[in-house]
Amino acid sequence: MDTRAVGTTRLRISAVGLGAVEFCGGDPSRGEPTLAEATAAVAAALENGVNWLDTAEAYYERRNETFIGQVLGEVGDEVLVASKLSP
Repeated sequence: MDTRAVGTTRLRISAVGLGAVEFCGGDPSRGEPTLAEATAAVAAALENGVNWLDTAEAYYERRNETFIGQVLGEVGDEVLVASKLSP
């Protein structure tokens, strides 16, 4: 996986990230992936060289970021999280 420098920092992110908007809380009755499914998706992305996730506090009334934290607790800490805030 190609990586890119972030600005003038030494930080490098993969050219492809994983959009995490669909990882919204683990309620399969609403079509949401379970914790196990989301964890498997993130693990597969990591295995293929992806090292960053995109999320936002606005996704699913802040549940997304909490869920991403649970997923990353299962996978490890070698992931960068790009999060945005709503005005």
